[in-house]
Amino acid sequence: GDGTLSGALDGLGRATGATFRGVTLGLIPLGTGNDFARSIGVPLETDAAVKTLLARHTRDLDLVRLITTDEHGNAHQPRFFINAAAAGLSGVVSEQTGGDLKETWGKLAYAITAAKVLPQRDVYSLSIELDGPQGPETLGVDALGMMVGNGRTAAGGVPVTPWAELDDGLLEVLVAPRMAMADLALVMASVLASTHRDHESLITRRAHSLRVTSDPPMPISADGELMGVTPATFEVIPRALTVIVGTEMPPAP
Repeated sequence: GDGTLSGALDGLGRATGATFRGVTLGLIPLGTGNDFARSIGVPLETDAAVKTLLARHTRDLDLVRLITTDEHGNAHQPRFFINAAAAGLSGVVSEQTGGDLKETWGKLAYAITAAKVLPQRDVYSLSIELDGPQGPETLGVDALGMMVGNGRTAAGGVPVTPWAELDDGLLEVLVAPRMAMADLALVMASVLASTHRDHESLITRRAHSLRVTSDPPMPISADGELMGVTPATFEVIPRALTVIVGTEMPPAP
């Protein structure tokens, strides 16, 4: 699954001194969401996935170095992820979607948790410092949460950043400002339909790196695993990892 993949990336980072040189990563998707497999065109059926590995069609893909903070304000050691990170509301959903719920309900587990936590959603006063293609920018916004995407889907195929390219050296940043429940429901519907990139209620940016601070601290999960809270920094490592992908890796729309 995506969480196991995240753990493997951390192990590979330690083993290679964070260079990832000499490594080729192959993936057999056996998890709940399998979102990274979807992004790189690896079949979800096991026999077909094994055939994809044996074909050894590779691409050099971006990684993301993430540094979060613990509850005492101390910075964690850098972690690596390759698909997507969620903060705030989305991070809470990932944190509270436990293994038993996933085992029983599969990818519907995320929707069940979301329905439980939405009425208690928190608002975070965010400051986001971005280093984007057009130069530095700072955003200040009261928000429900945000996503940082390198891959294209999260939570079992939800197209959160379907326009993402995994080897362009850029992160896709999606921020959900504070809004009424009815407006949030409309936004979620547009996300499911992949029509949200220019939605007036959302903020989208592209960045090589970003630093996020918030009041109160936001929980952050990456590739389905809770990593810590803000302040946090995200930095792309361009084309750092050789990955076996599907022979017809889907292009971004």
